[in-house]
Amino acid sequence: MITALLLAAIDQAATFSFTTSPVTGIGEEVGVCRRDPSDVIKLGGKYYVFYSKVTNDKPIYPSGYAADVWYAKSEDEGHSWTEMGEAVRRGEFGAWDWHGVFTPNVIQDPSGDLWVYYTGVGSTFDNKGNDYNRWNRTAIGVCKVRLDDDGVITSNERVSKDKPVLLPSEPETANFDSFRVDDAVLVFRENQYWMYFKGRAYERTPGQTKMGVAVADHPAGPWTKMNDGQDIQPEGHEVMAWPENGGIVSVVSNVGRGIYFAQDGLQMTKTTIQMEGRINAPGAYRPDLVNHGSKEEVTWGISMAHTGHPYLMRWSLERRQ
Repeated sequence: MITALLLAAIDQAATFSFTTSPVTGIGEEVGVCRRDPSDVIKLGGKYYVFYSKVTNDKPIYPSGYAADVWYAKSEDEGHSWTEMGEAVRRGEFGAWDWHGVFTPNVIQDPSGDLWVYYTGVGSTFDNKGNDYNRWNRTAIGVCKVRLDDDGVITSNERVSKDKPVLLPSEPETANFDSFRVDDAVLVFRENQYWMYFKGRAYERTPGQTKMGVAVADHPAGPWTKMNDGQDIQPEGHEVMAWPENGGIVSVVSNVGRGIYFAQDGLQMTKTTIQMEGRINAPGAYRPDLVNHGSKEEVTWGISMAHTGHPYLMRWSLERRQ
């Protein structure tokens, strides 16, 4: 049961009500999969979202495992978008991220550089059933990107070209993330960068995914897993998170569905707050990713529609007492 203190930290809302609406520019398109959007950032009056993009001539379409990371911009709070192009391309043949790069997220540092995190898989990846061989593991990498005033990429440095910035635990540890780490969410907290991530153990299903967190003094790392390398949330697939009232809110839209909270950012507790509406693989518009310390409330974001050709849509959040 959630305590009164935790309820107060998320404004005592009794219900988080989510509704979705279509967008233009990154909506449904036959033969194209756009999925797994990042959190949304705002730079110079324009909004940006990053996402996995893959076409139907790639392996395992429309799963997204053979994707590249693309991005789009909006000038009307996410109702219409202009696709800007590729932000992170798969690595060179034989690289740890050659097969695909996907599930991106982003944070800006004080110098103006964007750090685009992504999940990568290598050339032997096939994701077949319960094949828990090492080549089907995932890891997290990062690119340092800078945009001009029109949203065009002017520099792109693949910081994790030679090796990921976050790896799964070794299989022998039996840790929650001994098979995969995936789906980074970034927070600047207590003068450090915090990376929340999904973890899955060997011989566990996607429905048994848990969440962990790592911290670093710099966006490039090195990253140190917190909580002695153990999970901080015992369930959760398709998670988004953000800072609020000194703590961290976690919204699980799939397995483990519900609203979680941790005042210390570490021990996520499931609240009694109800969820109405369904959003898939969501990312939130988060001013704090650019203006660290911003306390602006989360009210909308981008999610995906699960169809034969997955696409992106907009969601809005109403908090009701």
